[in-house]
Order: sequence, then C-alpha cells, then structure tokens
Amino acid sequence: MHALTEEKEELEKEAFYQKVEEVYDSCPSNDTKIVLGDWNAKVGRKEIYQGIIGKHSMHLNTNTNGQRLVDFAAAKNMVVSSTCFPHKETHKQTWRSPDGKTNNQIDHILIDKRNASNMLDVKSCRGASSDSDHYLVRGKYRCKTAYNRYEPNRTTMSFHIDALGEANMVRRFQQQLEEEFGKLGTEQVIEGQSHIQEDWKQLKEVIKAAAEQTIG
Repeated sequence: MHALTEEKEELEKEAFYQKVEEVYDSCPSNDTKIVLGDWNAKVGRKEIYQGIIGKHSMHLNTNTNGQRLVDFAAAKNMVVSSTCFPHKETHKQTWRSPDGKTNNQIDHILIDKRNASNMLDVKSCRGASSDSDHYLVRGKYRCKTAYNRYEPNRTTMSFHIDALGEANMVRRFQQQLEEEFGKLGTEQVIEGQSHIQEDWKQLKEVIKAAAEQTIG
C-alpha cells in the first residue's frame, strides 16, 4: 500500500481511497483484516480519536492525509495500531528525509477493531537494511486458532430416556437388548481375538439399535 503524498490533488486522493475501500469491502466479512503500508499520513493525538489511534503517535497534529486515514479507519471500524504502543521516538519514526533532518511516522498498520487486541506490538526497525528512506515497520500479531470439538455436519440423535422410568418400557428395552446381542457373531470371542475398542463399538451399536426399536 502506497498512498499519495500530501501535495497531490484531492481528486487523486479520493480515487485512491475509493479503490482501497473497494478492495477492503471485497474481503469476506469474517476474515481478519490488516491493511498496512506507506500512507504518507501523520496522525495527531486528538483525544476524540483515541479509540481509533490510541495515544502514542509521534505527532501532535494531523495532516490532511492523516485525517483521511483516520476517517477510513473509523468508517471500517478499524484501529491504527501503529500509534497505540508506547515506544521511544526512534522506534516510532518510519521515514527520514534525504538530508537527515526530518523524521516522520507516516507508515501505519491498521487492523479491524474486533481483532485489535491480538496485535501485540508495532515498532520501527531502524537497523534493518531496506535500501529505502523508509524504515521497516514490524507488527507482532497473536494468531488465535479455533478448535472445533465436533465433526462437521455431525447430527446428534436424542432418545426419550424418561420413558425408561416405566416398568413395562424397561422390560421391552431389556428384551430388545437381548435380541440385538443375539445378532452379534461370536466367532472372534471364541477364538480369543476380541479387542476392547471393537467390543465397545459393538456394544454402543447394540444399545443404539435397541433404543431406536424401543423408545426412539
């Protein structure tokens, strides 16, 4: 991402941000969205925007590009995470002028607000050689993976177990169990080849079949 510089025409900037919005909106809504690059934007420390920009920007005042960036973040419910972490000035600076006299924080990382707490740190890496007048900006992100305890498309069968409180229903269930057990082959047991896991699997199948026949 490389935004237009401050002196460019407003129409050009409008077209740029419109393109950024189109790309952003084309992403699935459930995805984690991180937008980063050279925004040529100096973000100030306006208290009204602290929910979006934090309070650790290098700059006191916001330039025109910075206001556009803040407006974009607000419209898309994002956070400018690069101005949310306390660091020394040298670790906030992302660009240095050719004469070495001016340093600005104009490269930023934005993340959608619902995942903002997973962005653990953002800082500049001055020692890295990037063959550019910009410093590398490093973001540290904690990726959470969801664990699905259940198999997809798995259906759960429910039984009316309260019916087993009736004596007549208990007798019917016992009879059905005996019939289902009688259908099992006994060759493996006789030959001493029975295994616990296989036995348990068969037992569950018998109970399930009996329950379906009786109270399912």
